[in-house]
Amino acid sequence: MKFIGIASIMMMICFNYTPETHADQYYPNFIGNIWTLKSTDGAEERVVKVTRTTVISGREVNVLERHTHGGVDEMYIFTEPDGIKIVRSVVNLGGLTLSLDYDPPEVFIPASLKI
Repeated sequence: MKFIGIASIMMMICFNYTPETHADQYYPNFIGNIWTLKSTDGAEERVVKVTRTTVISGREVNVLERHTHGGVDEMYIFTEPDGIKIVRSVVNLGGLTLSLDYDPPEVFIPASLKI
């Protein structure tokens, strides 16, 4: 086990190699997935979950819900080879609701991230 750690460090130093992870591994876009996100100091916590699918402009997308003090925000996302993309976001600010369509859809989470 110690050899694997040393070999990994040597690869990073000699070949400028950095490990990567893919969006579908760290942010799976499936109905029922739930994440609990915490601030670095642990004072704040936010729960995010994929709740359902819907169709926007002929494309089936998943709805990602985030509960906030103003209500429930929604992000409409789908997965493509270059990452998870967002096509619409709806933000609730107490009594005011803002909706933003992304045309063309924007990369929300890139396919690969260096870790």
